[in-house]
Amino acid sequence: MRRSRRRTPRRCRSMPSSVTGGTSRPHFTKAARMGQPRRSLTAGRPIAYGGDTMTPRATAIVVAFVILLLGVAGLIYPERILGLLGFAVQNPAHAAAALGEVRATYGGLFVIMGLAALFAAFDPVSNRGRLRLIGLLWLGACAGRLLGVYLDGNPGLPGWGAVAFELMIGGALVVVAERAPVV
Repeated sequence: MRRSRRRTPRRCRSMPSSVTGGTSRPHFTKAARMGQPRRSLTAGRPIAYGGDTMTPRATAIVVAFVILLLGVAGLIYPERILGLLGFAVQNPAHAAAALGEVRATYGGLFVIMGLAALFAAFDPVSNRGRLRLIGLLWLGACAGRLLGVYLDGNPGLPGWGAVAFELMIGGALVVVAERAPVV
């Protein structure tokens, strides 16, 4: 009689079937042979909420980089930011003041806000308040824009895109601040 070359796993006979759930389980790992509990396959990995979603830290880092890039663009390309927003300098004598205002508001403030969000993202548990504040600032900008829609009328596709963007950025940071695991 010829024996098969395929090996079948050895079955555990040392534990009663009531402990193993009615069936005996094979010992494949050294920990199992030593009588130690099995390690989780996800041990040491961040917990993902809701399946394949990003962790609070990863979400906060992505949002922080978006804010930071917007700020750098405001500092380096104030003319393009003016055009993107639909603004124009009417008096050339005030061009330097207008560009300085864009650099201050859309550049400097956004760079600092992005850096604060980035530093807070590395430890979202300890920095919930900072992340929540930055998120609420974005939601406040969204609320102001929606008030403008109510008072002034339809802003067109770019205005609605800005509403959606501010709602997404602010909402993501507020959710991250609430969902960061408590340690």
